[in-house]
Formats: sequence, structure tokens, C-alpha cells
Amino acid sequence: TGSANADPPAGLRDALRAHPELAAEYGALKQELARRFPDDSDRYIAGKTEFILDVLRQQGFTDDEIAAVRGINQLG
Repeated sequence: TGSANADPPAGLRDALRAHPELAAEYGALKQELARRFPDDSDRYIAGKTEFILDVLRQQGFTDDEIAAVRGINQLG
């Protein structure tokens, strides 16, 4: 199970800081997921996973690194 308090990967943080439009999209996604899953942190985290992985791919993360992040964010 992922942790709602886990730090985001540095690649995600860097991309969000460098691209305000991406940060706005991520923020909107998080708000929507919080609205849809107010009492289910696993589903909230799972809902963010593909967005995060797409950003990390764009940041040059390897397939192994992507798989590791996916594993952390899978439903328990």
C-alpha cells in the first residue's frame, strides 16, 4: 500500500516546479480525487499514479525506476 505522506519523486517535483501548467493539472487531479475518495487514501494514490508515471517518463526515468514507483503506488 502506498502512503499518503510519501514524498513525491524528485523528477515529479522538478517537473511541477518548471512547468506551472503541469502543476495546475496535477493540483486539479488531486482535488478531484480527494472529492471522489475522501476516505480512501489507497484509491486517491492509485488515481494519481498514471499522471505521475507519465511525468517521470518525460523526465527520463528508466523502465525499472517507473516500475518501482508504480509498485509503491499500487493498491494494497
